[in-house]
Amino acid sequence: MADMKLAVALWGFREMPLDKIIESCPQMGIRRLEAQLHSAVPLHFDAKLLSPDTDRILSLANSKGVSFVSLATANDFTLEQDKLEAEMAYVREAIRFAARINVSILRIFSGFEPRNKVCGKTFDRMVAALAKSAGYASEHNVRLALENHGGIASTAEDMLKILSAVNSPNLFLNFDPANFVAEGVDCIRAFELLKDRIIYVHLKDVRTSNGHKEFCAVGEGMIDWRKLLSLLEDRYNGVCAIEYENAEDPVEGTTRSREFISKIVKCD
Repeated sequence: MADMKLAVALWGFREMPLDKIIESCPQMGIRRLEAQLHSAVPLHFDAKLLSPDTDRILSLANSKGVSFVSLATANDFTLEQDKLEAEMAYVREAIRFAARINVSILRIFSGFEPRNKVCGKTFDRMVAALAKSAGYASEHNVRLALENHGGIASTAEDMLKILSAVNSPNLFLNFDPANFVAEGVDCIRAFELLKDRIIYVHLKDVRTSNGHKEFCAVGEGMIDWRKLLSLLEDRYNGVCAIEYENAEDPVEGTTRSREFISKIVKCD
């Protein structure tokens, strides 16, 4: 059985430049990264970066034995039509950038409008935008991984509904078990329903604090990791990216997560 391929999803590192993150990889014991590709994280990649800047980062990563396995957007396809066109252009730009640096997975979102507003024409526009983006990505040998993130993408059934409506062989899923649990969804059942379309996985935990759900390091929340990691080990062979979201101590939190995971499964 192959070792679990671990990466680091860098939302928690949003206040740290890529140079420093790359230098921190040996400390975390991980050599794969998912970088942000949007204006809210200016210290990471920008699709409009001049080639020398991008090449410098890639050269540093290569010298440290670190690779980028995915990129993440912050697109919103649930907006009104006048704003949707700009969102689609942004995703196309991200696709081209991913292809240019040989990253084959682009993590995307359906959108962030409340569930009760994503119906009728709004839902149809979202589906059309996802379909066009998936087709464009296919032309550039990039696969889109749609994340379950709340709202219209809260449950396994939501994800299946979106996949069915889009009906594209190039739209896959980014499985985030903690996001499911935060929505009151059984993440084990969700995995069983979605496993055939999952190409990317996020690993973080979730717990209740002062009556609210908060994300935390793997093993520090309510998820049954022995059961979930066993399922992933047996039925999934892609990358699992640790996503520790607290920007105050991302290296320490990611390291704690990796150490916990390594006690249950063999990791690469």
